[in-house]
Amino acid sequence: MYRTIRRLSLTFWMAVLLLPTTAFAIPITTWIVNTGPGFDIGGGASLYDDRPGANRGYQSLAARFTLTEDVVIDTVQGWMNWAYGGRARFSILTDFQGLPGASRFTRALELPATGLNDSDWRGPTGLNWAVTQGDYWLVFEDVPNNLGFGAMPGGAPMPLLGYASSPGASGVAGAWQRADVLALGVRIGYESVPAPATTALMLAGLGLLATRRRGRAA
Repeated sequence: MYRTIRRLSLTFWMAVLLLPTTAFAIPITTWIVNTGPGFDIGGGASLYDDRPGANRGYQSLAARFTLTEDVVIDTVQGWMNWAYGGRARFSILTDFQGLPGASRFTRALELPATGLNDSDWRGPTGLNWAVTQGDYWLVFEDVPNNLGFGAMPGGAPMPLLGYASSPGASGVAGAWQRADVLALGVRIGYESVPAPATTALMLAGLGLLATRRRGRAA
């Protein structure tokens, strides 16, 4: 009886090896920009538009990065907290004389209210942004005319070489200005698929090993 079960088990794991390798293709995110997280504290550099209260105004933040080859970006994130539920906007802009230039890609994302003491990585996925090599800016902003209000603490352990802010009046962006001391936490990544055949072999090997151990125990 045991030999029959063992033979069937071996047959199953051999069949696993013969399956199309794409069946085991599990995408993972490869980070091409990763500063590490910023401080885990409340507050930080503000992201707001029409912030409630007397000090109504506008401010966006940006981080400069360089691509050494063409890539399809899948994920962009900032280390931030979000005081009120609302929409944030994440955009990639070209570099113009060391400051954010023309917009290339943009995506708005609804963020839940977390309070100003809950910093974490936040940003959209599934972007499929085809970006050629060169210098760019990742811009973070509050979508106008909603109650969203957040902040990005500094203190990233591996900060980028350039940061900028765009303070202005309510609903109107001001001129970009360099603010390299911000040291904001930023991650930019793309999805990659590891060799699926390797995954299949690993699964089959584990299965065969388990079968042999059960046989010894019997």
